[in-house]
Amino acid sequence: MRSGDNYKRINKAISIVILDHEIEKLAGFDELNIKWQMRDDKTGKRLLTDKFEMCIIELPKARKIYNKTGNDRLCDWMLFIDDPNSEEVTKIMEENENIKEAVEKLECVSNDESIRRLAMMREMTRREEIAVKEFAERKGYEEGIKQGIEEGIKQGIEQGIEKGIKQGFKQGVEENQKNIALNMLKENIGIDVISKVTGLSKKQLLLLKE
Repeated sequence: MRSGDNYKRINKAISIVILDHEIEKLAGFDELNIKWQMRDDKTGKRLLTDKFEMCIIELPKARKIYNKTGNDRLCDWMLFIDDPNSEEVTKIMEENENIKEAVEKLECVSNDESIRRLAMMREMTRREEIAVKEFAERKGYEEGIKQGIEEGIKQGIEQGIEKGIKQGFKQGVEENQKNIALNMLKENIGIDVISKVTGLSKKQLLLLKE
């Protein structure tokens, strides 16, 4: 549209998205040509505009449907897009003149060196993007492990020190109680009194006395 044009003159826009994988949101949908439109989130029935549609096509699903039916024009084209040199496409070419013509044109284009170089550069760019993404994910994973180990060691040392201090303090208190109890036993002070003063049990005091 141009500035000032009436909205009624707007042309319809159809977005066709072709995926090389299946997505979870479309699980259970066996059709390939479902049209998605913009509707309200309250009722799901009120259409905002009929000037926009989206069609999402999953190539693996197209292959499944083709294997089941063996006769679907849309599946024919999806198999061509997925792999124009496959056995299925060779078979499809015998019955579908349009697919045959598309394969022949593709072969002509493939023989054009400049177009072939452009396609190669696009493929290299795509691979580099994938490689960069995988590197970033792997680096993040490795960094996460490293930080996790360092944090674990740090926490382990801190916990070990804290535990050691508590254990040492406990042993020191117990040793001090025993020394006090031994001195009081030497002075022939009653076990009941010593138990109250030191907090040691009568059984522990009898063992010390022995």
